[in-house]
Amino acid sequence: MYAKQPYEQIYGSWEPASPVAARTAAVCKQALRQAVAENGQAVIAIPGGRSITRVLEALRDDPEVPWEHIHIFWVDERWVPLEHPDSNFGAAWQPVLQPLVAAGRMHQDQVHPFRYRSDLPDGGVGLYQSEFRQYAADSAERFDLVLLGVGEDGHCASLFPRHPALAETGYGFIAVDNSPKPPPQRMSASRTMIAAARCAVLLFFGEGKRTALERFGDDEVPIEACPCKIALQAVHTVVVTDLG
Repeated sequence: MYAKQPYEQIYGSWEPASPVAARTAAVCKQALRQAVAENGQAVIAIPGGRSITRVLEALRDDPEVPWEHIHIFWVDERWVPLEHPDSNFGAAWQPVLQPLVAAGRMHQDQVHPFRYRSDLPDGGVGLYQSEFRQYAADSAERFDLVLLGVGEDGHCASLFPRHPALAETGYGFIAVDNSPKPPPQRMSASRTMIAAARCAVLLFFGEGKRTALERFGDDEVPIEACPCKIALQAVHTVVVTDLG
């Protein structure tokens, strides 16, 4: 059992060579290297979005990140084909993961996108959970690192405020229906899955995220009203923001 570490905040404007970028990359690298040292591999979960791509690009350019031992899953995904412009997979594959595979720093088999199955009632979520269990066994079936973009309403992954998906008590990936943001059907890591992560990094960039950041830091606001607070239950929680 890992002891809960103090909540950390990294503040400043994000530039490729800025202290904020360097510190964020260092936190992520430490979590990944520690997992590899202990288990021989690391499991990272990522969403979509430009902010997450920034972090991945910083890790891509660091020669000390052990990409050859890292398995990548998605913390959420729309029920769309991988090549669809709304797919979270494409946002990370083209600028970061494909170059790493092309350079021989990791194998394509280490990249585990969610593949929507229109022929299955759950869209393929059960298959994705089985795949995760296969590759995360050495990591106690938990995320060694989860990166989370935060929406203006405080949502993370595809867990939205006061949505029934927040009441899911099972551990694993879940199907989300009636998402308040289109498309309505999605796959998401469950509340318990995010809470069990060894390291959770949340990104609050831009003035539009100020209210979400304030609610995140307000002890009176429950998780149901600000789902990104789930990440406070991770062993190590890090907030990265340019909002002073």
